[in-house]
Amino acid sequence: IEAYPSACRQSLLFQKLMGRYIIGERDDPPGLLWLESLDHQDKLDALTCALVAHTFEFQADALAHPSDFIPMTEGWIWAPKDALQPDTRIAILTD
Repeated sequence: IEAYPSACRQSLLFQKLMGRYIIGERDDPPGLLWLESLDHQDKLDALTCALVAHTFEFQADALAHPSDFIPMTEGWIWAPKDALQPDTRIAILTD
């Protein structure tokens, strides 16, 4: 499956999933402290994509699915439903 991390940042579901990897907050510059192994944005993006795959397997109804009129030969970017609905989006996690 294909996923874009930025499509997950305003999802409450994904903020909860990512929260397992946050160990605190920093003051200067303001942001979150992640587990030591998540020391680069590319690693955080990889974790987000892995969590999309996990969600696809175990909670597929939480992801937006393509409409029936979209051909199977077209690619689809899987994203959490709650990040795509303006009334359910939340503040974005910062690094």
